[in-house]
Amino acid sequence: MMRRGGIDPSSLFLACEGGDFRSVGQLLNMGINPNIADSKGVTPLHIASRIGSIKIVEQLIDSGADPNAQTQMGETPLHHAAMNGHDRVVDILLKSGADASIEDAGGARALDYADFRGYDSLSSYLLPKSVPKNVTPETFFQMIDDNDLAGIQFALAAGVDPNYFDGEDYPVHYAMRSGHGEIALALINGGASIETRSNGSTALHVAAHRGLQTLVKVLLKRGADINDRNSINGNTPLLFAMKNGKKETSRLLLQHGADVMVQNFSGTSPLSEAIRSPHGDWISLFSETGALRRVNRDLLLTLCVQSNKTTMAFSLSVANGNFKEFRFISDKAEPKQLRVLAESENVFETLSMINDQARLGRVPQCIEIIDSL
Repeated sequence: MMRRGGIDPSSLFLACEGGDFRSVGQLLNMGINPNIADSKGVTPLHIASRIGSIKIVEQLIDSGADPNAQTQMGETPLHHAAMNGHDRVVDILLKSGADASIEDAGGARALDYADFRGYDSLSSYLLPKSVPKNVTPETFFQMIDDNDLAGIQFALAAGVDPNYFDGEDYPVHYAMRSGHGEIALALINGGASIETRSNGSTALHVAAHRGLQTLVKVLLKRGADINDRNSINGNTPLLFAMKNGKKETSRLLLQHGADVMVQNFSGTSPLSEAIRSPHGDWISLFSETGALRRVNRDLLLTLCVQSNKTTMAFSLSVANGNFKEFRFISDKAEPKQLRVLAESENVFETLSMINDQARLGRVPQCIEIIDSL
């Protein structure tokens, strides 16, 4: 153990390797440096952690051994303890200041070593302790900007709060507005509330506005209110989708029973928005999805007339047998075909034909059709 000029440093390595805690204690009492490292950067604490000697680990730490010393490969004593499943040693190291977020040269944490070796309980213990100290709820926004799904998932698994509000937005809303639907889904699955509001909108409002159909389905399945109104402007998810031209998202909401009569704070409903659309595509979608069957027909016709949509009003009135009010419409048309559709009371097909004719500049000749019925 002794050599000319002092204690042989290799003595401490040999004592640790052999699990000889008595010799380790003697050497430490003689003043040997507990942080001495070999040519590869391995310290006595690395060795003691690898073999799982609780007694020697405690002796070394009490003598000032650095729990975060790294080898040339970037491994800490915690890496060595984790890779060998020494949970007691892992606990001692962590309580002594070991940083579980330190990565080796290959980017692996002690957690990754435990995962790789299949030490599930140890992995679960290390997970919340492995988040880098600079990862806070605020950093979710930077991760979203970087489209860092893996970082988001790790932070969530480690218990970082996904419901942090930065004064303007929530991470889940910000992710959707940024077009990162997969990250938004990860945040929802990681505990992000679907009821919180930013700019008056819940997650469903934002998903509908952005046309994120997968998220719309998930949110509806989780109980999001399909007819909830934005607290600032009163828009429903359906109205948001329509105003942003998201036809398939609107179809999805209609198929799930979205109410086309709910008005925003300016008095606009999805139905009135559809009636005012230039080409009748939205009202056709409403008819196709069965939404018009849930609307009072007299009210629907009144809205059409008020919006100067006489062509649309005619198509609906023919299918409903209300002719007298609309005798003023005239121009070139296809009366025989319309008559067949009217008799079948097929609103959707009648609407489609009327809209096709209107695009060609031909308004149905109501009087001729009525006279033929």
